[in-house]
Amino acid sequence: MTLVKSIAVLVVLLAAVGYFTIRARRLYRMLRLGPNENRFDNIPERIRGVLSYVGLHTRMFRNLYSGTLHFFIFYGFVVLLTAIVQAFGEGIFPGFSLAVIGGASLSAALLRRYRPQLVVALGLTGIAAADLALIPSAGAPLAVAACAAVAGAGIGVSSVATTGLGTDVETYWRGSASGIINTASQLGTAIGIAVLLLIAAATTGTPAPGIPAPAIAWAVAAAVAAAGAVFFATASQCSRSPMTSGSVGGRRP
Repeated sequence: MTLVKSIAVLVVLLAAVGYFTIRARRLYRMLRLGPNENRFDNIPERIRGVLSYVGLHTRMFRNLYSGTLHFFIFYGFVVLLTAIVQAFGEGIFPGFSLAVIGGASLSAALLRRYRPQLVVALGLTGIAAADLALIPSAGAPLAVAACAAVAGAGIGVSSVATTGLGTDVETYWRGSASGIINTASQLGTAIGIAVLLLIAAATTGTPAPGIPAPAIAWAVAAAVAAAGAVFFATASQCSRSPMTSGSVGGRRP
């Protein structure tokens, strides 16, 4: 049965790669219709531009509110990509783990020392602290970027630990469990952002240039993250044994 599941996942993966290749070729042909330009000169400058404009979102933060939201959405999908890779990896190769590859080294290092519930609480605490720090830092783009970076790290730590908790099941079910967790994460992100936008619109005004920073919406986000951190920090460990050696966890204090 495991072999059939692996083949099915591999077929879906190959179909997705094939569709991506077709679309990429069409887009490449459209780009070739434009004038020729040397896109391989000034490599260091181009790399700095990518790190600044894409990695730090420096241009996006010109509009503070939408820039902050886009930063969270962008890096949220970067984190969720690890869950997708984990799901497909386990579907094709039972026992596959991104922690072994090092895709989530910080979370993996924490999970080797602490229970996954505590690691989730740590990540959520970072998110809550970053959301609160956004309120007094709204007028300083660099401070906003720093807060977003801390929140992004918190998302990464808590997401990987949550995936570890949710997939601490029999090997046969791990692929399905990863898919459920990934879907729930995306739905939660969409619903959460929608709720925060409604709160911002009802309090400080619809987000737009010249509108005050959405302090109340950020405070609500911080409160929700803090409540989640308290819940996971105080939750008693499950009656089953700690995560197996094939998971991202290890020994517990």
